[in-house]
Amino acid sequence: MTICIASYLSAVKRLRTAAVEIGKGCDFEQIEETYFGGKDRTVSGEGFSLYNVDYYHIDDISRIGWIYGEGYDCVVVDFGTEYEKYMEEIIRCSMKIVLGSVNMWRYEQYLKLCTYLESVTGGDRWFHILGGDAEDVKKHLKRYRLSGAQRVDIETPYIIGNKQLEFFQRII
Repeated sequence: MTICIASYLSAVKRLRTAAVEIGKGCDFEQIEETYFGGKDRTVSGEGFSLYNVDYYHIDDISRIGWIYGEGYDCVVVDFGTEYEKYMEEIIRCSMKIVLGSVNMWRYEQYLKLCTYLESVTGGDRWFHILGGDAEDVKKHLKRYRLSGAQRVDIETPYIIGNKQLEFFQRII
């Protein structure tokens, strides 16, 4: 979803966009390996560019300031499952989107986040994109009085089809 949001902002909104993955996730490193054989593609050697989006994987949150200083219109940050470690940085974000799931095997982890957000000032204004059955998504959003939507299907995160276009136009 991070890649799809960044692709939308770059391709449709025509905004200079960076996508940042923080912590244990290695998706961006795998993408770089697949497309470029693991070779750095930016002048600074800090990331790579693909379809007009600059991608960065960082282990140390203090390095995100450098990315913010690069003049991007939008920086889409994937904080991963260790959100509590990064809450100070998350609060700084102008738009907060939570990716979760109401599927039984992932619901417990997502509920933990929802409970945590109840203690965060403004946590009730975050937008939730949820995977799972449409009725279950509606019930969850209503029960916890959250704004959100059911996750749209994504065939490839680099191409924004009509379904994805309509979805992102509603939320961003």
